[in-house]
Amino acid sequence: MRDELARFEHEKDSIMGRLKDAEALTTDIQRETSAIKGNLQRKTDELKRLEREHESNLDRLRDLTNQLDSLRGQEVHGKGEKRRLEDELAEITKEKEGLIRRMNDLN
Repeated sequence: MRDELARFEHEKDSIMGRLKDAEALTTDIQRETSAIKGNLQRKTDELKRLEREHESNLDRLRDLTNQLDSLRGQEVHGKGEKRRLEDELAEITKEKEGLIRRMNDLN
């Protein structure tokens, strides 16, 4: 009976040891899982921040592209206007020169 009781105590101690090891392992796993979840949350937050920044950069790029297109249109219009004014100036200059010649001819 003592032998059986000793065997029972030994098995109980063995089971308790394995239970403590399992509890320690569970605690380690929970700690690691918590750390991984924290890192994952930080990475998720960083990714969301980068996505917002990317969207902001895309919006800014669209605005700058629209401004560039507008400026190109103004430049084309400005060049056409400049040519028209240069032609008008050349015509007026010819008229002035013609008037000066006529005045000189009259004198």
